[in-house]
Amino acid sequence: MRADPEELTPIEHRTLADLVTVRIRDAIIEGKLKPGQRLTEPMLAQHLDVSRSPVREALSRLKYQGLVVGSSTSYVWNPTELDVDEILSLRTTLDCLADEWVIRTERLTQEDYADLQSRIDDLRERIEKPDTLSVAAVVTADEAFHEIIYRRSGHSRLVHLWHQMLSQRRALLHTCLAASDVVAFASEVAAYQQSVLDGLRCGDLESLQRERRLLGADRARQIKSTLSVRPSAQESLTR
Repeated sequence: MRADPEELTPIEHRTLADLVTVRIRDAIIEGKLKPGQRLTEPMLAQHLDVSRSPVREALSRLKYQGLVVGSSTSYVWNPTELDVDEILSLRTTLDCLADEWVIRTERLTQEDYADLQSRIDDLRERIEKPDTLSVAAVVTADEAFHEIIYRRSGHSRLVHLWHQMLSQRRALLHTCLAASDVVAFASEVAAYQQSVLDGLRCGDLESLQRERRLLGADRARQIKSTLSVRPSAQESLTR
């Protein structure tokens, strides 16, 4: 009997550079490394207790993700209002295209709809237990919800573009929502997800895209209002 390659489960292999990339990325997204802060290989290597080689690789990857900028000297990305408009308008456009492909090709199965609904229900249950909630957890849950839609679109380049912009969007959302009411944020996300799911079920692309654009514009206004009151860059790294 011939083996089916699709039945093989990939083995997760994470190099030291992978781990260092995640640590620095999370520190940037969570605001432990401030926008505009200078990043040096010796400083990061010392605080992370690693050699400079994986730090160098991590900074290169994070530059590709847009969280680190600079050539000879590296700095934490310091978003402008134009960055906010570009990133969120692009995310809205990608969402709308994913919806269009999913509806047009009818790729979402009943199992997919059930999975999406269960994710919404799970988030609503967590809202009843606020101690289990955080901005990062809600953002991660929302990304997992949309991951299903994007992958079911069958548009591989669309999925690639969506993943490419996730880190910058996470950083923007954390900037905007770090001091906000996480329960209110989670409730808003759950309600929005339900609206998206209902729109996909009935195939109402026009209404769905209108709601996508309204949320994107509103989120952009929220984030831009926080840019002028962000903490200044610090030269120290919080572990």
